[in-house]
Amino acid sequence: KLFSPAPSKAKTVNGSLHGCDVAVPGFLPQLSTEAVQKAVLLSAALDCTIPTLSVFERKHYVYADLPLSYQITQQQHPLGHSGMIECEWKLSHKQRKNLKDLSPSIRCRADRIQLEQDTAKTVTHVVDGKTFSRVDFSRAGCALVEVVMAPDLSSSLQAASVVHGLRQLVRTTGASQGKMELGQMRVDANVNIVGDGSKSPRVEVKNLNSIQQVKDAIDYEAARAAAAMGELSVEETRTWNVAEKC
Repeated sequence: KLFSPAPSKAKTVNGSLHGCDVAVPGFLPQLSTEAVQKAVLLSAALDCTIPTLSVFERKHYVYADLPLSYQITQQQHPLGHSGMIECEWKLSHKQRKNLKDLSPSIRCRADRIQLEQDTAKTVTHVVDGKTFSRVDFSRAGCALVEVVMAPDLSSSLQAASVVHGLRQLVRTTGASQGKMELGQMRVDANVNIVGDGSKSPRVEVKNLNSIQQVKDAIDYEAARAAAAMGELSVEETRTWNVAEKC
């Protein structure tokens, strides 16, 4: 974990806990050297500028699965910045045949790479028709490497291809195994559309855990914004329903 000696994997619910991860008074954080090394390797692979000064800060918000009531992150002084990823299109034969004048590759700026703590995991249960939630704190405090991309992409196919290329870099550098279905890599997609001098509010779809979900969520939100162009006025944070694709 980012600031504690507890292992990042647990065999049981709440099976990997340390006082530093769950806000027990008196426990002092100790930064994980391994987490920093892996984040620096990924930053170098993305051709980022790696400054000599990197600072951790508190980002305060209240969630049931955030035991400290704040997240330790790097808002002002990230580990790396001003990078770039260049990757090939990830297309089926049919998609490639139907699309004309494709650029040879896709380039997207990596604005910043920062280290931060993960939250705990909320699990919803339904018993006798009543819904309630329980929290597994084993994930709390795990090291996250967040890559913030610039708004350089204009289609879901581009975004899916970039996520595929980033996953390859993550695996090649050893930063993570990048198994999205296990939560080892997750995507937050920010979507808005521009047309006729107007711009729809930004919608962020959280915690997408497959490349297909990334494509489906962007297509859905772009279509929703286009259908309601001029009517939507508030930025939203949404989740993705895999079964209903909405």
